[in-house]
Formats: sequence, structure tokens, C-alpha cells
Amino acid sequence: MTPDHESLLREIEKFLKDNGCLCGECTYHESFSKEMQRAMASVYTPPSTLVRTRADRVALHGRRVVSYDAKVRGRKSDYMAEALPIIAHLVEWEIFQMPTVYAFRMTHMQDVPDRGVLIDNAFAGLVGEIHLYTTPRQKEMNEWLEQHWRAFFPSASVRRYESGGSGDPAIVIYFDKLLNHPHWTELLRRELDIT
Repeated sequence: MTPDHESLLREIEKFLKDNGCLCGECTYHESFSKEMQRAMASVYTPPSTLVRTRADRVALHGRRVVSYDAKVRGRKSDYMAEALPIIAHLVEWEIFQMPTVYAFRMTHMQDVPDRGVLIDNAFAGLVGEIHLYTTPRQKEMNEWLEQHWRAFFPSASVRRYESGGSGDPAIVIYFDKLLNHPHWTELLRRELDIT
């Protein structure tokens, strides 16, 4: 986690607590033993990746619950995000109406306020591409994604790479479309019914 990411998470938590919310951590590296963390990180399947990639935090206000995460970008370009967590948030939304808000900060553009995106059925419109990496470690994950990605991102194209970045399947979130979204505080207020 980078200092900018930690700073944005602290800012979100302060906003939520100042508005009467309770906040908690959801990450596996905060709740699992070191041995379990290493073991879980060595298993690269859809279920193990789902456990490892839950949203960073959860907020509770009255009877309303929202998970949230922070994304920070230091240069002007489209965002890359791990595909499986996004798909998991979409399933949570579809089945449980569990809202997840991603807060985006563009550190390279001081004059552009933060943005927020609700991971719901409309989110697919932000996704332009899915990147799959053809290394042996990704074989099972890619097979699963090949079967299911079209249901979540029907208009996205798929690009295949032999290597790059972490190697995790990723989606590309178009920067210009992101700028049309509201500030994350607006989404959190709405989803948590904060007046």
C-alpha cells in the first residue's frame, strides 16, 4: 500500500466517522496469520483470489452497509484494476445489493477533485478492455474468466499478454469516463443515507 493510498483511506474513514458511521477492515493481510497469508497467496484460483481481493474497508450507518476501496493514480492514463475483485463486487451487488464504492484520486491533477464509482450494473460502461496474461500461474483464472467475463463486461474487448505488471487479470477503466462521475463523498452519502 502506498502512502497516497493510505492517506486516501484515512480521509475516507475520517469522513465516514465524522458522519456517524462505524468502519472496519476487510483485508486478509489484517485478519490472517502470516502462515495463512503466505499459503493463500500461493493458491491462484478464483475462490482464493476472491478471499485475497475483498474491498479494503466496510462502513456501517444505521442499517446500511457499504464496502469501499481507494484507488490512486499518479499519471494521466486509464486505470488498471484487478478484474476478479470488480467481478466479485458486481456479484455482491446483483445478489445482495451490497454497494461497493471505489474512491479515485488523481495525484497528477491537483485541480481535479477525487471521483467515486459505485460498482453496480452501470459500471460495465467504464470498462474498455480486459487484460489476460498467459503464464502458467494464470491458467485456471483465465479459464474461469474466459467463461464468465462477457456476462459482466459485454462491450469490453480482451487483450492477451505473455507478461506484464503483476500478471493478474485486469480491467481498463477509461480515465475520461471516470471524470464524469461524482466525488466519492456524494456516493457514500447516498449509499449510507447520510444527511
